[in-house]
Amino acid sequence: MKQNKTKITEYKGTIKNLYDFLKKTTENEIVIRTTRCKGGWHDNEFDANLAGFNICRFINEEMRERGEFSECYRFTRKNRNPR
Repeated sequence: MKQNKTKITEYKGTIKNLYDFLKKTTENEIVIRTTRCKGGWHDNEFDANLAGFNICRFINEEMRERGEFSECYRFTRKNRNPR
């Protein structure tokens, strides 16, 4: 069975205010390396939920195969119809 691979848009630089970043985006799903977000897991989880997103942490196998730092956050919009 062929596995669908989603192209990951990698954000360069540091996201200093995750809440504002997520509120301004129109995307429903975003993948960001954990090193790009300021703060720890609990801070980022709080900001994501406040902005209307679920958050999970995972190892990106594609990045791992390339020998890159591979721990990422996946943000998924709770309400898929943003206003």
